[in-house]
Amino acid sequence: ILMHVYIFVCRFLGATRQYLCLSLLKNSALSVMSVFQLLCSMFMSLLSRLRSGLKAEIGIFFPMLVLRVLENVLQPSFLQKMTVLNLLERMCEDPQLVIDIFVNYDCDVESPNIFE
Repeated sequence: ILMHVYIFVCRFLGATRQYLCLSLLKNSALSVMSVFQLLCSMFMSLLSRLRSGLKAEIGIFFPMLVLRVLENVLQPSFLQKMTVLNLLERMCEDPQLVIDIFVNYDCDVESPNIFE
């Protein structure tokens, strides 16, 4: 039974990478606020539930969704910045998530620094 669970998890992560992550990537450049809020919500779900299986993807999406909005003074709207700040607040409510991100990205020489 453990083998069946393992196969299911592998297939699920593969489908998530193939479809959901690709959709997030394609839509991350859109400036439609409702789409951006949905992207942030989906990203939080990925962080909360699938971070161990989607390490590379999270390392790509974090800068695209969070840092791009916070670092760009002219482009993002006030609502986008508030959405990202709310996302960061939700992330910080889970201490293990913050530790996992720091250890798996900033402390890993082969991964991008997220908190730096």
